[in-house]
Amino acid sequence: MILSKHTSSPRRPLSLMAIILLAAAVMLAWPPSASHAQAACPLPPRLQIGDAVEVIDGTANRLRTGPGLGYSVLSMRMAPGNVWYVQAGPVCNNGIHWYQVAAYDAAGWTAEGVPNAGYYLMRTDLQPIEGCYSERLAVGMRVMVGDTQRQRVRQAASKNAANVGWLYPGVPVTILDGPRCANGWVWWYVRDDSGRIQGWTAEGDGPAVPWLVPTWSR
Repeated sequence: MILSKHTSSPRRPLSLMAIILLAAAVMLAWPPSASHAQAACPLPPRLQIGDAVEVIDGTANRLRTGPGLGYSVLSMRMAPGNVWYVQAGPVCNNGIHWYQVAAYDAAGWTAEGVPNAGYYLMRTDLQPIEGCYSERLAVGMRVMVGDTQRQRVRQAASKNAANVGWLYPGVPVTILDGPRCANGWVWWYVRDDSGRIQGWTAEGDGPAVPWLVPTWSR
C-alpha cells in the first residue's frame, strides 16, 4: 500500500500594506485614554446632559450646526441672560469641548470655553428673581403691542442690551420665555410668526402702563 503524504504550502509573509491596515484597525478599536482626551481638549468639561446653562460674560456665544469650528454658524446666538438646556455632549474637537444646547424652539452646538480664555458657560439653577412676576402674561401666550407706539426688541432683558428689532401695534407674537426683571421692568422673550423678530421686550412701565396685551389671534 502506498500512503499519500499531504504537504502544506509555506505561509507567505504579510505585505507592508497588510501590516499598515492591521495596525490602523487596532488603533481605531483601541479606546483613547483619559490622558489622551485631556491632551486633545485641555479645558476639563464641567457640564452634563440636562443642565440649564447660560453665558458667563457679556458676549453672546455662537451656535453651530455641529460640534466643531468647521460647521456652519447659525443666525441665533446664546445671548447673556438667556437660559439654554444641554441636550448632548461633550464632544472634543478643535481642542474644545462642544455641547448641543436648546431653547426658544432652537438648537445648536456651542463651545464650553477655550484654553486661552477660560469657560464661556456655567450652570444656572433657574431660581426666579424675588418679586419678578406678572399677573397678566405667561409663557405660551400670544400677545401684541396694545399702545400706538412700536416697542423695542432687545438681545437681552436689559435697557442697555442691543436693539434687534421692533414690535408694531396689532402684530401678534408668542411669549417663549420669562419673566426676567431688570431696570424696574418685567421682560419677556418673544418671537413673531415669521421668526425674523425675536428677543426680549418689556411688558410695560409698571402695571398701570401696559405695553403688551393678550390676543387670541392665530
